[in-house]
Amino acid sequence: MASSVSETSICNLALQLLGAERITSLDQATRNARSCLACYALIRDRELSRQAWRFAKRTAELAASAVVPEDDDFDAAYPLPSDFLRLIKPKDRNDLDWEVVNHGGSPAIITNDGAPLKIQYIGEITDTTKYPMTFVHALACAIAEHLAEELTQSNTKKDAAANRYRAWIAEAKKQHAFVQSPAEAPEDTWLSVRR
Repeated sequence: MASSVSETSICNLALQLLGAERITSLDQATRNARSCLACYALIRDRELSRQAWRFAKRTAELAASAVVPEDDDFDAAYPLPSDFLRLIKPKDRNDLDWEVVNHGGSPAIITNDGAPLKIQYIGEITDTTKYPMTFVHALACAIAEHLAEELTQSNTKKDAAANRYRAWIAEAKKQHAFVQSPAEAPEDTWLSVRR
């Protein structure tokens, strides 16, 4: 994690990949700055939730809502945290029957499980100093791929950004930057043959 990383420096990495003029801030009155500002937060959140990044992993204990879910199959609704982007799993529960739904205008987990409900999730991380370098570069490549058509009209540059993105995600996997979901043990062939 580097303290010198900022939204502007990430966008400048993206612009550099495209061979486009760099910016001094996202508020700058230039086409490149306006384009970066328009897409930065959306692409950041998409990239945070696309993979289960370890640095964005959060845990929470959710209290049940006073309002019962409309779905008759479930007894309780648990409003999700305001920084929620993606559920990894209910913590320590692989047998839980649940759904993420819109409950009273906000995302919530509906289930029959009793309170409090413990979860692991990917949160919206806006502090760029918390980003590992693999995420910084993957995000810059994703922004470059998104802006390539608008700023350069070059499919070659767009493809190059997409290829670099895949390379940075592969590097992140090598560095174990993602939360690993518990894998189910394969069924023993001796057992499956006997059934």
